[in-house]
Amino acid sequence: MPRKKPRWGVPVRLIPCGVDWVTDVRVLESPRIHHLSFDLSDIGRSSILDHRPKIVMSIPGQHAKSRKVCFVTVGATASFDSLIKVTLNPHFLEALRTYDYTDLQLQYGKDGQKALEEFRRSKDAMSEGVQDLSISGFDFNKQGLGSEMRAAKGEGNGVEGVVISHAGSGSILDALRIAVPIIVVPNPDLLDNHQEELAEELAIQGYVVHGHLDDLPAAIRRAESLRKTQKPWPPNDTGDNPSDKGLVGVMDDELGFVD
Repeated sequence: MPRKKPRWGVPVRLIPCGVDWVTDVRVLESPRIHHLSFDLSDIGRSSILDHRPKIVMSIPGQHAKSRKVCFVTVGATASFDSLIKVTLNPHFLEALRTYDYTDLQLQYGKDGQKALEEFRRSKDAMSEGVQDLSISGFDFNKQGLGSEMRAAKGEGNGVEGVVISHAGSGSILDALRIAVPIIVVPNPDLLDNHQEELAEELAIQGYVVHGHLDDLPAAIRRAESLRKTQKPWPPNDTGDNPSDKGLVGVMDDELGFVD
């Protein structure tokens, strides 16, 4: 019996993100297509769509997964391109897929956009391992990262995901306050800092996962365990209001961490 040829013309639903128009789109009918992500911000109305994820498209009638977000932040000051590159590695993306993540959102800082653009042009961006992931990025949000943190927490219509952060006290504290699992990855390019010690001590005390650039997929697995055992923040016996002391003050009081 001859195989049925795929046909074009399946209608799709478009969810605009940062654009004020959408193109008439038809996609290949296939049982493997659950959703597609495209960027319409820099193409003409008659152009062929590329794969850059600013528009999320889903086929009506298909059962959609609950949204599960992995949010990666490198902060606003120091570059941490190596963290962005690792989170776009096929092995890491496969780990996200294994644990049912639907979204990878990157706050890539002042120099990380190049890494994301190179990934979008690579064959890895079209591989089977990332077909179920919506991948997007931005440099920094001057209003703060609260909305991205809450999305990783699963607020709204999602399930709890994870935050992956450089070892900056502000980002760590934001994640701890809303009790979202956080993987802290020290930046090895920074000198004369205590990022490694801070990440290790927080991990020992049960607040975070201490992640490493050379084995980030394993950290995703440990984060799934952390969400079941993560300690609440602030600690109960710091006295006064620990949140007012900032992360370093609480580290001094509770964990014996001295700057």
